[in-house]
Amino acid sequence: MGYPAENIPDDGLLYKWIPRSRLDAEGRPDPVIFANKGIGMSASWSKHCSAEEARAGCNRPNKTGVLSLHVECIKAETQQEVRHTPKDWPKLPKQGRAHTDVIGPKDPEVQVKLARLAVLAVKPDP
Repeated sequence: MGYPAENIPDDGLLYKWIPRSRLDAEGRPDPVIFANKGIGMSASWSKHCSAEEARAGCNRPNKTGVLSLHVECIKAETQQEVRHTPKDWPKLPKQGRAHTDVIGPKDPEVQVKLARLAVLAVKPDP
């Protein structure tokens, strides 16, 4: 059951997991979490997956928060490419269909920019 890749519009919203240990006291993310794994930084597109559904797909949901990032801001501020890269994950169909990669070099400057753009959408449990 493969999902077709779709064009993500600039007004799209992406969700990214963040471990509780990578949030500071004010809920701001540690820039190091914005790293490439594979072809890019993995995220979930809000068209196919809510922030809560994204969180539910991680290994330790109670210790994990979810950040939101606007596609237009990612592109404008970091010159990264945002590409819908759906996966066939039978146990996590919503997360698989929503899978997206943010592609481009993630040097420390880009990581700091992404951290500034991110908003905490779902807090980890205390």
